[in-house]
Amino acid sequence: MDFLRYIHLERLGNDEVQGIEFGECWIFTKLDGTNGSVWVDDRGLLRAGSRNRTLPETLSSGSQEEAKEDTTESSDNQGFAKFVGENRDSFYNFFRNHPGTRLYGEWLVPHAFQGYRKDAWRKFYIFDVSTKEEKDDNLETEHFIPYQVYEPWLKASGLDYVIPQCKIINPTYDALLHELKQNHYLCEDGKGPGEGIVLKNYGFYNQYKRQVWGKLVSNEYKEQHTKFHGVAEKTFGRSVEEKIVELFVTDALIDKEYAKIVNEMGGWNSRYIPRLFQTVFYCTIKEEMWEILRKLGNKINVNFGALQALTIQRIKEYRKDLF
Repeated sequence: MDFLRYIHLERLGNDEVQGIEFGECWIFTKLDGTNGSVWVDDRGLLRAGSRNRTLPETLSSGSQEEAKEDTTESSDNQGFAKFVGENRDSFYNFFRNHPGTRLYGEWLVPHAFQGYRKDAWRKFYIFDVSTKEEKDDNLETEHFIPYQVYEPWLKASGLDYVIPQCKIINPTYDALLHELKQNHYLCEDGKGPGEGIVLKNYGFYNQYKRQVWGKLVSNEYKEQHTKFHGVAEKTFGRSVEEKIVELFVTDALIDKEYAKIVNEMGGWNSRYIPRLFQTVFYCTIKEEMWEILRKLGNKINVNFGALQALTIQRIKEYRKDLF
């Protein structure tokens, strides 16, 4: 494995993350330190990286000769490489049990936000674990492992990691602003909220087929208006679009449109998935709009982009066998 740069966090509202809020979303604190990564290379050496490069090779296992390279504070990402080397046993323990993975996190050293607790500084807080997966075109791409999968791995290895604030199904923008105000993770009393939050939907791939995360930072909020036993799951009032999908995108409708495609094409192929999405959405609008207005009122405002995304989510949940 070679160095791999961490993905760019996209501001919520950008095209890159359009639709990311539809589904099961995990809300994480966005820490304000310096980005770091840890992995084992093809020679079996433990390596550390900054945001943009591999750090000096001082992290070999105890049985291997360490390279004589520059290890000044500036060259090793403000002491990050030294920290990884000093804690190599914990990292090697993790990678022995989970080979082929890569750790991304925040090396918490002073940056713009200075309000963290004194005992929080100069620690590495892991916020993502990735691996490689092969796509249909035989190309490998990075895949981020869900929190609920990797959390017990990190706990067993004794490594620090960012704990989610909560999990929300189909969060609204107001719900995300609420979570932004509750962002006090690792902060001293009275010094929060922190820099911002990161929204992760592990089942979301954008229009460019990339797995990306959305971010909302505290200054945007101002301008616009603990490890614990499990993660809180929060619910908010359902949107008009959610109510429409619940009432009208039924199992029977999905099965009917699926059967039509199978009969017409003489069988099923994964290439027909976009067609299934489109026809179910089309039928919902064309055949049910009068009934929608009757049940929900003729003064409702419908976001048809959101309705389409929720329709696709509903199909994926019901017909998991097709994906």
